[in-house]
Amino acid sequence: MNLQLQFPPHTKERTDEGTNQVQALSQKFAGDNKKLMEYWETTGNQWISNHLARELGISSYVSARVKDLRYLGIEIETQKNGRITEFRLIIH
Repeated sequence: MNLQLQFPPHTKERTDEGTNQVQALSQKFAGDNKKLMEYWETTGNQWISNHLARELGISSYVSARVKDLRYLGIEIETQKNGRITEFRLIIH
């Protein structure tokens, strides 16, 4: 008995749609990163809270970025019983 997996054909439309979605997400993250860096530059690296991130329109980016920074081993200061509700980069 010879079993084979069969996958649906990949069409150009599906590939183009996926490419466009990835590019749009990349552009959004680049803009969100710029907003976050501008916030830290203008405030002198003040704490940013989840609430403030929502007001700036970057809450999903900030949540993802905290996880990225922790994974990469970059130090993050935390407040409020060790839970990351507010964060900033540690400047050495």
